[in-house]
Amino acid sequence: MKSYRVSVEALMGATADKYREMEDGKVFTETLQDEETLEKFKAEVMFSKTPKPGYDELFLVTERGIPIKGGYIKILRKIEEEEPSEITRFESRRLSERKGYMLKSMLREMEAEESKKTREELRKEIMTTELERRLKEKKEKLKL
Repeated sequence: MKSYRVSVEALMGATADKYREMEDGKVFTETLQDEETLEKFKAEVMFSKTPKPGYDELFLVTERGIPIKGGYIKILRKIEEEEPSEITRFESRRLSERKGYMLKSMLREMEAEESKKTREELRKEIMTTELERRLKEKKEKLKL
């Protein structure tokens, strides 16, 4: 039998009381931590106050790190977290160089809506062209 931890505010707090007053068979979503691997994950679980086959132990852990037995849970499914989309980083620019960029990008977005491009494709295109333009300007400055 495996054991899992759930963080609660305090043993007498609302989150701890939620587990004490919970009915057997209740299904809910919770962030758990595996006691063996210390892996944290979100899962849909079924709660039970008594041990049953296929159920694992649940410990409530306060902010002071005190584990208290909270009941038993059965993990129905793990909820996969979405990975963040690709991040484009911009270099900082002077205010005088930034003027008009927002208007240009808004105009391009409006044009893209008319041409049925998705917002994400347009945003990537705008960022890429802007970065290429800045790189070209820097190279020209370095040549002089």
